[in-house]
Amino acid sequence: MKFLILALCVAAAMAGPSGDQIAAAKASWNTVKNNQVDILYAVFKANPDIQTAFSQFAGKDLDSIKGTPDFSKHAGRVVGLFSEVMDLLGNDANTPTILAKAKDFGKSHKSRTSPAQLDNFRKSLVVYLKGATKWDSAVESSWAPVLDFVFSTLKNEL
Repeated sequence: MKFLILALCVAAAMAGPSGDQIAAAKASWNTVKNNQVDILYAVFKANPDIQTAFSQFAGKDLDSIKGTPDFSKHAGRVVGLFSEVMDLLGNDANTPTILAKAKDFGKSHKSRTSPAQLDNFRKSLVVYLKGATKWDSAVESSWAPVLDFVFSTLKNEL
């Protein structure tokens, strides 16, 4: 009986967010997904250790690099990966692509990213979303399982 309960818990965790939760999170994300520079700035501002993990930005004043082409390009890559995953969510046929993107992320970030930094990135992203989108309890309850799925998938590859 304990095994059955454990199996059901694991299956529920692996099931990921519902279609309605994904749709609500996507609608919210679509209002800010082009604010890549602002999102990365907010993450770096709240987490200087994450900024330091990127050699091209380590030790530099965040406000002075925010408007540079290098910062914009990097923000496009970082936030772009999250956007790609958000776009893929909601269609089970896309699961292998999501997992492949997570595996690529893990390969390129294993030596310079920790699970704790991903947790802090997530927290900073939520703070940004709360300030930049229509955020209420319904939106928050939609985002939570989406973020759980996305970030646990990424962390599993580190």
